[in-house]
Amino acid sequence: MTPEGESFVVLICYLDDSGGDGEVPAITIGGYIAGLRAWEEFEGPARALFDREGIDYLHGKRFHHGKRPFEGWTAARKVAFTAELYKLLRPLVVAGVAFSAIKDELKRRNAKTGLNKHTSAYGFTFLALANLILQDPGLRSWLSTDGVDISFLVEAGHKNDGDLVRVFNEVKTSIDRIDGLGASCKFKSISFVDKKSCAAVQMADFFVYHITRQVSAIEKNGRQPTPRTPVMAEIFNSEIRHITATATHFWED
Repeated sequence: MTPEGESFVVLICYLDDSGGDGEVPAITIGGYIAGLRAWEEFEGPARALFDREGIDYLHGKRFHHGKRPFEGWTAARKVAFTAELYKLLRPLVVAGVAFSAIKDELKRRNAKTGLNKHTSAYGFTFLALANLILQDPGLRSWLSTDGVDISFLVEAGHKNDGDLVRVFNEVKTSIDRIDGLGASCKFKSISFVDKKSCAAVQMADFFVYHITRQVSAIEKNGRQPTPRTPVMAEIFNSEIRHITATATHFWED
């Protein structure tokens, strides 16, 4: 997908988080970026696939653990479903983005430095994701094009949703002074949507859940290379450009 032929392009980044509970060592925020028209085009075929498979809505954790409506699904069926889903998504999205942080490292760094006293881990990962988007050459090329801006639609219900709004507004007012991109107008808005409202936000949930599992597996393995699960491999073999990063440690004074 390219902005050619359109005088104005609204990029929508659907986001969700994973790892906020105590079960895994990593916290992640992430999702997919596509034009507004592309997301509208994705919704119908994705919904048809879900209906065919008896899925009321896609949920990464339930999918992985075989909970309703994925009871009895074999590993092969999960991989085949993922392949079909990403075949629908591939021609429509600009990129997948995700930023993870190791929670204990973030807590240790904040305690030692006194930084981010009023910023949640959720807010920190969103700030890092915003910087990841702005520093990526491909995404910067999009955002530097006249008539292109980006809005964020985040799954609603997190206790720190307000922190994301605060951080988003800080990004709008501060990043332009650093690199001159014009983030104050390029970063258009942030709002929150119900998990069941559209397939786009469910894709964010699906992606970010599997990223968190992968990052957590690597952390538990002493930060050594860890094989991807078959579903994770299918996601990354989809030919969608995935831009990911993890904060495993922080510079010391």
